[in-house]
Amino acid sequence: MHGLHGEALHAQDFRVESTEPASGTVGVPLQQRIQFTFTEAITVSTDWDGVFIAEPRRTRTIGTVSLCINSGDPCNGGTEIIPRFVRFEVRHEADTDYTWFVESAETPGGTVQAEPFTLHYTTAPTIGDRQVAGTVQAAAGKHSMMPPAMARLAHAIRPALIQAERQTLGGTADGPAATRILLLRGPSLSEVLWRIDGGISRRGDGGFTIPYVRPGTYYPVAVRYTDGTATEIAALGFLDANGDTVPDTVTVEGDADVTDLSLTLFPYPLRTGRTGLEQAIEAAAASADTTGLFASSRLISVLSGSFRRSFGPKP
Repeated sequence: MHGLHGEALHAQDFRVESTEPASGTVGVPLQQRIQFTFTEAITVSTDWDGVFIAEPRRTRTIGTVSLCINSGDPCNGGTEIIPRFVRFEVRHEADTDYTWFVESAETPGGTVQAEPFTLHYTTAPTIGDRQVAGTVQAAAGKHSMMPPAMARLAHAIRPALIQAERQTLGGTADGPAATRILLLRGPSLSEVLWRIDGGISRRGDGGFTIPYVRPGTYYPVAVRYTDGTATEIAALGFLDANGDTVPDTVTVEGDADVTDLSLTLFPYPLRTGRTGLEQAIEAAAASADTTGLFASSRLISVLSGSFRRSFGPKP
């Protein structure tokens, strides 16, 4: 089987069985068909935008999506009668690493995909050979509120994490939410927006290993969505290696893998409504941030959904 990561799955589980190309493939053509083969039929009412996510999204264009009963050509030829082959015609960019997250697929009978699936490949001649591993878990008790510095970073990276612009070609993706552990690069002179440069997807808390990582400095981020659509965030987690409640980066270099990272998931503050405002006020009051009153005021207005009205252009 190609492209499988994570724990061994039972044969009767509905899952991704193989992919073309396989995970770890290098030199993928810029115009390439990406195919996912499932163990059973996948429902025709699938929300293809919600179940299949390809990152970095700004570097690829998805043309047609086909649900086929045949692994080869023609799509609806051959001897099989089970529509379990999903094909995407994709336009890629040169020298770019791609990560696909496949989550919450369902059979026509409503059986949900047993485990999330992650596919990695690149259009470059080589691929990263390092791993980033660790654990992710939800915050507990009185420490469950997201610290202010993390809340500010959460607001900054949110556009990179949600499927805000959707071109839905099917039905819904309302299966159980997955947790993605991502490696993000921040804005720079060449990148004005946050960019996802690899990751892995799993259900719930526990261990993770992100393969095919290139040397570089990343923000490790765990994101758990409210459901399978990946349009709303339920919780976010960051690396806080020194315990100062400020998100830390991790540097991948040399021949060594990065291990033993610990990411803690905090409930994502509501952006509107009384609860979100109360969370923001409490977070600002507890903040030891030295950037002053404007930072605290900005945090309150961001988390209560009023930042644009308070500091942005007048309507």
